[in-house]
Amino acid sequence: MLQNYIKTALRHLRRNRVYSILNLMGLAIGLTISIIIMLFVLDEMSYDRFHSHSKNIYRLGIKRKQTHSVNRSAITSPAMGKDLVSNIPEITDQVLLKPYYQATLLKDDKKYSAGEVLFAGSSFFQIFSFNLLVGDEKEVLQSPNSIVITRRLSKKIFGDQDPLGKTLLLHNKFRVTVKGLAQAPPSNSHIGFDAVVSFSTLHQIKDFYTGWDGNFSYYTYLLFEAGKTPEDAQAAVSDLFDRKVNQKMEDWRYEPIFEPLEEIYLKSDLLYDFSRSGSMRTVYVFSGIAFLILLIAMINFVNLSTALSLNRIREVGLRKVNGASKNMIIKQFLGESMLMSILALILAMIGIEMTLPGFNHFFQKQLSLYQPSNWPLLIGIPILIVFIGIIAGSYPAFYVSRVRPAISIKDQISGRMPNLSMQNALVLVQFIISAGLIISSLVIYSQLSFVGDKDLGYDKNNLIALRLDNQNSIRKSDLLREQFNRHPHIQHTSVASDYPVNGLTRNGYVPEGLDKVISIHALYVDPHYLETLRMKIMRGENFDKRTPDTSRILINQTLARDLNWENPLGKTITRNGVDYQVIGVVKDFHYESLHKPIGPVLFTLKPRKQMIMARISEGHFDEATGYIKKQWEAITGDNFLGYTQVSKAYERMYQSESRFAEKVLFFTVLAIFLACLGLFGLTAISTTRRIKEMGIRKTLGADIMSLNWLMLRQYTRWVVYSNMVAWPLAYYLMRQWLENFAYRIDLNLEFFLAGGAITLLISILTISWLASRVAHTNPAHCLRDE
Repeated sequence: MLQNYIKTALRHLRRNRVYSILNLMGLAIGLTISIIIMLFVLDEMSYDRFHSHSKNIYRLGIKRKQTHSVNRSAITSPAMGKDLVSNIPEITDQVLLKPYYQATLLKDDKKYSAGEVLFAGSSFFQIFSFNLLVGDEKEVLQSPNSIVITRRLSKKIFGDQDPLGKTLLLHNKFRVTVKGLAQAPPSNSHIGFDAVVSFSTLHQIKDFYTGWDGNFSYYTYLLFEAGKTPEDAQAAVSDLFDRKVNQKMEDWRYEPIFEPLEEIYLKSDLLYDFSRSGSMRTVYVFSGIAFLILLIAMINFVNLSTALSLNRIREVGLRKVNGASKNMIIKQFLGESMLMSILALILAMIGIEMTLPGFNHFFQKQLSLYQPSNWPLLIGIPILIVFIGIIAGSYPAFYVSRVRPAISIKDQISGRMPNLSMQNALVLVQFIISAGLIISSLVIYSQLSFVGDKDLGYDKNNLIALRLDNQNSIRKSDLLREQFNRHPHIQHTSVASDYPVNGLTRNGYVPEGLDKVISIHALYVDPHYLETLRMKIMRGENFDKRTPDTSRILINQTLARDLNWENPLGKTITRNGVDYQVIGVVKDFHYESLHKPIGPVLFTLKPRKQMIMARISEGHFDEATGYIKKQWEAITGDNFLGYTQVSKAYERMYQSESRFAEKVLFFTVLAIFLACLGLFGLTAISTTRRIKEMGIRKTLGADIMSLNWLMLRQYTRWVVYSNMVAWPLAYYLMRQWLENFAYRIDLNLEFFLAGGAITLLISILTISWLASRVAHTNPAHCLRDE
């Protein structure tokens, strides 16, 4: 009996090979893409779970509360962790981290880019489960000037030599000795490094501040006793914060934030976080996309399986006449559906192996299906295949098996499609998904275009920043600027504390008319800063270049507005007992992501030389930067010049959004393709079943246009209905997404009309091609009996 069922199934596949291939490929593609997306989602959710103490490690953050503001930050002062371990019995250990990006290592007068360097406390390899290949985890970072490098960096610098005991010069500042060799961190770690330097090395820096209320530039990770949580120590921690810092502050209050290690990558919303971060929003969106693509593929599979089963009415009738029971017919159809599902899964597995390298590049991941962490997916896939097979086979099995032999042999139901409402409802669901994804893609790309084109209040193009990262370059910054200005294609230069992309430092100030401290962003600049960045003075004047006066400041429009100063010129702002007079108001400019509103900013001439800004003439970038490099080497003696293009730094802020948009667009196109594939197959079966009707209509005088419309009307109206449902859903979801941006586009009707027009056009083109073929067929062929 089983052999007979298999032969019948294979015979059916051969007889309807085109539709069967469409059915198989649609489900296989849907399975392939959905599984790969879920691999991405599982990888995102696996971050930092490989540490043996991951459930007991928390990162300390700080909430700074003031009367008019609340600031939540991931960085702490260096004393906090140590004092928490000493005073809180639930906290057993701590480690301080300080990233050092774009560092260099000097060996035998040859410089190497060190990539990501971490200054870390001695318990780094004890708290975290990073793989230390050579060295004692308790000793390698114990003494000052110790460094642990990754095998990859060792190969780059030392080749095949043993690096242990070798001495390197870290960024012209610290002479360090290699004490250990480590494996590079796994890709699912939010902490990355190419080298780790003992934190005690930093204590050699002059005036290294170790109090509670200053030097906020370190990440503190705490190890809690097994079974204990921050809630168990909340009262004691709050009391310690009060004693150490809050009692000394009049208007500020510090409160601790404890972030579980396993939640930092996806859920942290603190300022100044590590560069490696994800988003739960991305996890939710791509989980939803995986489900929707799989749903479209399943709908196609069910629809086509149902439509194809109706061509077998006579076969079922003959089987019944020859003694086949209803249960045997049901088993046959369910078995064939299961066979098709299994074949689709086999094709999907082949597709995954073939396309995963490309998707790894697309996702910037190292995904693999056969990993222990993917066990939910490996268990779920077979269950899903059984479910799909049963769903797809149930309707044809139970409907066709009920038809009486006399009717089935005459094929009296072959001219109509039973339960057409179910198929139409499934088509409706497909195009609701497709229309929603199209509208969402249009909105996302429009918002990112808005971000890229928005007036930032300064000109980010052809502007570079050279970081002054040692005392030698800081001392010679004025000479460097003077030499740079000699080049004909370097228009302006300025020495300042920062450029306005990744946020600005904040300090406490007392403006005139207030008796309490408020928090204001500060830029430490020279008199050339505004013209170098092409910022505009709205009222008053710029700093005097000939006789700079450090008692004068500039403020932005937002600060003047927040203080209700109708005429801010001449007003004073006080810091540490020193009064600064406002001489000008600068047009508001964006100094961080457009996700956040512009805050109050002041410009001061108080020296803080951290970088040189240089504006280069259009079309002369390589020539000017070559000149800058030569002057840098000649004046500082440093042959490794690193600079940042401000325009690219701005683009990097939205890199995650850009990648998100690219992925959504790709999967939108794929969803539309799958929907059209199903519509194509369903329409092809429908037109084949109505070919005699078409022949009769042509014989009676119907033209090709009316015949095309007859076929189009059946499905295109469901595409229109789908847009009516998709529009409010897309509006709600996109409004939620846009609320992440303080500056955003409006959700105009054009997005929804465009999305509707695209889905309608695609469906019309898909159906018209098949309808036209049938309409052009000779009526004699259409009316010929089978």
